[in-house]
Amino acid sequence: MKVLHENTPKMLFVCRGSIKDGVGHITRTRTVADSAVKSGEVRVAVLGDSFLDALLRDSKFEHKYLNSDIQVLDEITSFKPDILVLDM
Repeated sequence: MKVLHENTPKMLFVCRGSIKDGVGHITRTRTVADSAVKSGEVRVAVLGDSFLDALLRDSKFEHKYLNSDIQVLDEITSFKPDILVLDM
């Protein structure tokens, strides 16, 4: 488990991913988030289909699938990130 310091930034990545939207957003987000894990606490929220979970299954960060824009807002409000990255 990674030890986080008080001044470690919290980063939230939000992207879309579905059959309709494609998987490019998830792939790109994973690449950047994997690198960001070295610098802070990282979460990824995917607005879309959880059947794409294989793309994030062995990632180094926490991730979840959301069904609506309201859930995205709830995630932002509850996590309170220092850095928010959107790939929509």
